[in-house]
Amino acid sequence: YFERFCKDYGFCLLREFDQVYATSAHFSWTNAQEFRRFCAAANIRCDDVAPSKYFNPGQCDGAFLTTEYTYDANILKEHFLKRISAMDNVTVLYSRKPEAIRPADNPSSRTGGIAILWGNIAKDGCVVKRSAVADEMLVHEGPARVFDGEEEAITAIYEGQIHPGDVVVIRYEGPKGGPGMREMLNPTSALAGMKLDKSVALITDGRFSGASRGASIGHVSPEAAEGGDIALVQEGDRISINIPEGKLNVLVDEEELAARRAAWKAPAPRETAGWLGRYARLVSSANTGAVLK
Repeated sequence: YFERFCKDYGFCLLREFDQVYATSAHFSWTNAQEFRRFCAAANIRCDDVAPSKYFNPGQCDGAFLTTEYTYDANILKEHFLKRISAMDNVTVLYSRKPEAIRPADNPSSRTGGIAILWGNIAKDGCVVKRSAVADEMLVHEGPARVFDGEEEAITAIYEGQIHPGDVVVIRYEGPKGGPGMREMLNPTSALAGMKLDKSVALITDGRFSGASRGASIGHVSPEAAEGGDIALVQEGDRISINIPEGKLNVLVDEEELAARRAAWKAPAPRETAGWLGRYARLVSSANTGAVLK
């Protein structure tokens, strides 16, 4: 991804590409807090590139190597390239087409396209594609509509059981609970088809792809199948979402949550045999990469 990112979107010019690619495997985010800080500081959106607006990525060829605009080299070096030993060979690209590759003082957004949220139902964090969230949904509070699986939620959406203001909670779809952490594109598409994507939020321990839109918050960790507090949310609980402040909470006091936690029992696993059964037994949390332990 690093090589393609550099070539297609031109954030940095590496004088010695080969040396950097050879060492780029050492690159990693230290933790979600660091990733969130980078997203807040660096605009890595490309809103003006087709199909959304004017340019195909290929048309960005020749857009660089002038001295009119510069990106913040300190952000790039400190956050994006900190694991690359050839970092000292990095110089900054400039844009001859600032409407395609925007200058740092005129970004398409003052924040990056991704936000990390934390709260009492996502103690290890969760992820939202902030750039796809309508402004009116960046801060939202509404009643929880709880479903223990994707199919159950889709049925409720198409049957008209979900209303503006609701917060759909789809759980037991994480790496262990799914098992396999299915993509929750179908529920978000159903909400969009019912014209609810700008008035209903969706929270899940499953995942989303780049095609999802709306207030779709995924990768909630710990997941429900591991006893994460998303498993404690009940129908009608008020849920508060504040994307600018990075917060996601169910508005239930800790005493009540403790009582629910004590009464919670893990459901029977959906898969016990074969590779899926092995995966469900050994997989780690989404916030650590859903790798096998």
